[in-house]
Amino acid sequence: WDPIGINDSAPNDEYDAYIGVIYRSLASGASEADLAEELRKLELTQIGSATSPAHRYSVANKLKHLDVSFH
Repeated sequence: WDPIGINDSAPNDEYDAYIGVIYRSLASGASEADLAEELRKLELTQIGSATSPAHRYSVANKLKHLDVSFH
C-alpha cells in the first residue's frame, strides 16, 4: 500500500503511523470491505492522496491473509 507512490524513495517507516489502525481492524475481524474503507479514510483524512477502489481492495485482500493472532 503506497497511496502517494513514494515507496522507492521514502523512509522505511513512512506509513508506520497507520499500522495500529489497520491492526485493530484486522484483529477485530474486519471484512475486506471494512479494511478497504479504513484505507480510504486514511488516504483522504491523513495522507491527502487516494488510490483506486480496486487497489484498496487488493491491499485489503492481502491484509486479510495476514495472521495477526498472538501465539
